[in-house]
Amino acid sequence: MEHPFQANAVRFHNIEFSPEGIALLSQNSKLLFAAKKDITKITLKYGFQSERPIVEIIFGIIIFGLGAYFILNFILKAIIYRTVYVEELLSLFLLPIGGWFFMDGFRKRLYFEVTLDNDKRKFPLGKNPDKNELQKFIGFASQLGYVIDANFLEQIS
Repeated sequence: MEHPFQANAVRFHNIEFSPEGIALLSQNSKLLFAAKKDITKITLKYGFQSERPIVEIIFGIIIFGLGAYFILNFILKAIIYRTVYVEELLSLFLLPIGGWFFMDGFRKRLYFEVTLDNDKRKFPLGKNPDKNELQKFIGFASQLGYVIDANFLEQIS
């Protein structure tokens, strides 16, 4: 865990609790933010880290399929017409992007489920967070006025 009280905020992995709200960070830029005044409940859970795993899996399959189609089309044009367009090789990038979306849809991790007035948001933690460090983080967050239901931590060893 990084320095617990930097500018009245506490940060663990890529999640920051501050007096203003909860933020999911990536290289110090906010990907997702929930204002403290809008939060009704915070629960620590384990499950799919994606907000919408089914949609993400289907999107990954579609992107991967498009990449496969364009690559096969490129190969057939090269064999039959003996013409090669280098721009069509850019479709190679669709394969790993589609694969990443597909695999990310199945990824399970610990996350904070933040219930807002009209919505729920997931703030996923990094890989295998240390249980003791996570408990310290939850303690620091509670000092900032957040009430976190962390009963899940008692179930895991």
